[in-house]
Amino acid sequence: MDDAPQPPGARRGVWIYLVLLLTFAIHAPSLANDFAWDDRWAAMGHHGAVEHPLVAELRPLSEYFEHHYWPHRTPVSETFRPATTLSFALRHAAFGDNSLPAHWANVVLHVLATALTYVLLVRLAVPWSAACVGMLVFGVHAVHSEAVANVVGRAELLGFVGGAAATLLLDSARRRGVVGRTVLGVGSAACAFLAFCAKESALAWVAFAPLWWAVARRRRGEPWLGSPAGTLLGVAALVIPAAAYWWLRQRMLGGLPGTVDASIGYLENPLLDVPSFVRVCTGTLLWGYGLLLTLLPFSLSADYGPCQLPVVDGANGWELVAGGAGLAIVAVGAGGLVALRRAPVVFLAAAAFLGFSFIVTNLARPVFMMFAERTYYAPSLGLSLLVAVLAERLGRRPLLVLLLGAWIGASCVVTVDRCGVWRDDDTLVLHEVAAQPRSVRFNLCAGDLWRGRGDTQAARRYFERATELDPQCVDAWLEVARVRLDQGDLDGAAAALSRSRSARPREVQARLVEIEAVAAQLAAQRTAG
Repeated sequence: MDDAPQPPGARRGVWIYLVLLLTFAIHAPSLANDFAWDDRWAAMGHHGAVEHPLVAELRPLSEYFEHHYWPHRTPVSETFRPATTLSFALRHAAFGDNSLPAHWANVVLHVLATALTYVLLVRLAVPWSAACVGMLVFGVHAVHSEAVANVVGRAELLGFVGGAAATLLLDSARRRGVVGRTVLGVGSAACAFLAFCAKESALAWVAFAPLWWAVARRRRGEPWLGSPAGTLLGVAALVIPAAAYWWLRQRMLGGLPGTVDASIGYLENPLLDVPSFVRVCTGTLLWGYGLLLTLLPFSLSADYGPCQLPVVDGANGWELVAGGAGLAIVAVGAGGLVALRRAPVVFLAAAAFLGFSFIVTNLARPVFMMFAERTYYAPSLGLSLLVAVLAERLGRRPLLVLLLGAWIGASCVVTVDRCGVWRDDDTLVLHEVAAQPRSVRFNLCAGDLWRGRGDTQAARRYFERATELDPQCVDAWLEVARVRLDQGDLDGAAAALSRSRSARPREVQARLVEIEAVAAQLAAQRTAG
């Protein structure tokens, strides 16, 4: 038996594979999961009697670029993710509505994203051991659990993998001749286009990739900008796909039968119709909360809607907290700029967090969700970059190793637990309504669950709890009216129906058909009585 020491390359490979194996292992429990939450609407070909026309059967490629993300749920939506929808359709064509291949794809994509994180770090001239630590932080980061365990998180995974691959391919092109550089440039453009068509927020790679290239060149002792030909190729490989994606999106929006995005309601984003000052203050507060979850991802939820996170309206005392969050964000940016000369990877870490997260903060304009964990998938790359720098500079200092080990252990435990929470709709709803009792959405879902099980009294408790949390919620009052009708409480149903009509005008208009249907049912029961 050969007892000679392993060469550095072999030892390096062992550690890389161990990190990737751990990443796979802690997310593997999600492989036993069913479709849950938005999966049933976006990733399945058939949800009950509802068919997703773009998933149930493979369509001509052009059709995926002509429709929004929810064509079977609402006539108008600004959400445009053709690559993600196509990935669901390809899986359905091969396996039908079998959840196992869907979850396998997500776990494998996350492992690939983790491996790409390592390559991004090594190409920045970070020592391989420090790069392994940064990769480990990305792989086990608990804030990624929703993006992996929830099939619709595929959008985040594809967006990251496509953007990182595009960045690395163009970096490789610098060492090639004209033909090789052209081939890699085309491959990079294709990866970038995939990223943009998977998730709108992946457009942030257009700004981040050039920063990464500049820092990589600086760390390798090369000129900041590189050759004019390389710079032109890099710009073209990002800007052309971004322009193509934007043109296709605008073309899709131009063909819609209206301008109001009915897929976004108050429960998704209460910042839709508020004054700009309120939206900016609240967005800043949520940005700070995203920073906190990126650093300490140990208290997670599937819903961050009204009553869970505050809207800073100048009358509820959250202004100081929003100001503190703003100062924290400014500190991250200022710290990155100060570090630019002596520690450019720290600058890149700040740019990664701020750049990838800004687009989902509601600061520039309202987006689909007020806040969602999975949108911090790409921003968390900033933490991996920062940890890699600390590991490079501080080495194996006992306190650092202890703190990092505790963080990794806790994050692994949370990730495994969250994979179990996403097992199916019932498990998710019952867990989250107990853990997040102020979630209006989960109280409504729990009411639906218990009504489906025949327990109208339990259903009524959850629906009425939703009305207490948000007295202006049309859906909550409608459900109270329905369950009281089921119980024969006609006066209570009439009172709840009256409250639903006087709630938020936008929601009343969206639910007018349902309100009228409940009113007709009430009138019929009164007549029969």
